[in-house]
Amino acid sequence: MNSQDSTAPNSQFTFHRIHGSRIRLSNSSKTATRLEAAKFYDNGVVYSALPLSGHAKFVVQAQELAVGWSGSFKIGVILISPEVFKDGFQPPRYSPAMPHSWVWSSLSLHVGQDLKISYGSVNLEDLKKGDTLGMEISR
Repeated sequence: MNSQDSTAPNSQFTFHRIHGSRIRLSNSSKTATRLEAAKFYDNGVVYSALPLSGHAKFVVQAQELAVGWSGSFKIGVILISPEVFKDGFQPPRYSPAMPHSWVWSSLSLHVGQDLKISYGSVNLEDLKKGDTLGMEISR
């Protein structure tokens, strides 16, 4: 998955050093690869290195997709800075388990750990290799 912050054309958006155990960062932490995605559905959570603030937009591109898993591609935001993560912090096994988060999966939006609502007209299950997906945050 490649990412870019669309609010700044020459942005240095990167992924945080803390991530799920089945993630490999490359390309100066601009690319996150989910390891053994065909075998395992979990431990593939990544975060941005810096908090997105204000009216932020970001785009990710699916460079490869795992088949056979429902909800294999999710995108979301957390409402706390990654800097609050201490050494030894382990991200949740899967993204909707994260408190203080908004996670888009399939046709649903998970808000924190409890609420799941219908969201949008794009089903993330239909993504294909090379597709891009964006989110806009306004608070």
